[in-house]
Amino acid sequence: DLPSYARAEKPFGMAVLEVEGRPVATNVIFGEGDDLALLGVTALELASLAVDPEGRRLVPIASIQA
Repeated sequence: DLPSYARAEKPFGMAVLEVEGRPVATNVIFGEGDDLALLGVTALELASLAVDPEGRRLVPIASIQA
């Protein structure tokens, strides 16, 4: 485990994820086998979803179209 102030270099790239049935192209960081899997807020926002911590589920949000 790394202290919160430590730096670690990891390879990164692009991936298409399916989040709640929606394809989402996003940046990813490739970790080691014992690293935690984490779905970042960027991927959720690109899928127009947010976390409902009380209901423990994903909920739709209004998206901003560029």
